[in-house]
Amino acid sequence: MSKRVIICGGGAIGAAIAYFLVRRGAVPIVVERHEVGGAASGKSGGFLAYDWCRGSALDRLAASSSDSRWALWRNVLTLIAQRPWTGWGWNELDYAHYITLFEGPRFSDKLDNAHNLPLHLAVELGLTTLLEVHDVESLYRVQPHVGFPHPGYALLGINNRDLRTMTTSLAHTFRMVDMIEDRSIVVSESGIRSADDLRRLREHG
Repeated sequence: MSKRVIICGGGAIGAAIAYFLVRRGAVPIVVERHEVGGAASGKSGGFLAYDWCRGSALDRLAASSSDSRWALWRNVLTLIAQRPWTGWGWNELDYAHYITLFEGPRFSDKLDNAHNLPLHLAVELGLTTLLEVHDVESLYRVQPHVGFPHPGYALLGINNRDLRTMTTSLAHTFRMVDMIEDRSIVVSESGIRSADDLRRLREHG
């Protein structure tokens, strides 16, 4: 009898695990509350979950964790802005972080991991970074670090998906794009299904 394996979550990782289990003769059971592959792209990035636990016993813990992660990423974004095209070099994040004086909080005395793969590659190898926001609060937090070519050498992604209900609406982009001075750096993400959607987004800049 084939071994049965329960996989919680049908995103990119869960679907890949199921695929390779089948190839090895197992019978995977994927448990997914929405749709397989839905919102899987978000797992390549990182989140500041300030509002995800509001009203629950985990609220203070989530806020404290997000404060720490935000200090870390602010440090990394500063380093990216200093060497946006060439990066600091492979395995040189700890050196770059150690010798740099930062405005605002310093994450630690020594930092050797950005805790976010795209940012880690950007700071060490030199890549254009896209910072993703999903609400007005997160937009205000990242605005000082976006812009191309200044400051921070980063683009701004607006996620049209409500990360609590997992529903999508272009209204997220329409609402927030009016708060952004340079619309050429904006990338609208998720929920774009037709040529009419593209036309509406183009009309908003």
